[in-house]
Amino acid sequence: MPEGRSGVLAGSTTEDYAVAEGFDTRRFDGIGSAVAALCRQDVAAVIGDASVLEYFAYVNQGAGASVAGNNFSPEKYAFGLRHGSGISRPLTVQLLGMQEDGRAEMVRVKFFGSGD
Repeated sequence: MPEGRSGVLAGSTTEDYAVAEGFDTRRFDGIGSAVAALCRQDVAAVIGDASVLEYFAYVNQGAGASVAGNNFSPEKYAFGLRHGSGISRPLTVQLLGMQEDGRAEMVRVKFFGSGD
């Protein structure tokens, strides 16, 4: 981590982690305001969910920010379905198929960039 204050999203698990690790933090209500503070050099870094940061950087390539570093604490994501939903099994089969044939990676690159 660079020295200095780090921007975090208020109420996020990232904020909990940063505070527990003793980081000097500044809270923001949204990723846009956190990145704006980074560009103004009000904070040294923005710590956040990797997928949110990658998406923001990808769709706002002129914002002057990029994603760097490793994940501190990877989190898994899931689809929430109504109990007894008839699409649970077909959805699982489709997601596994996408993982196996490379379509999941194509979706990741489309929405989050190549990571280069």
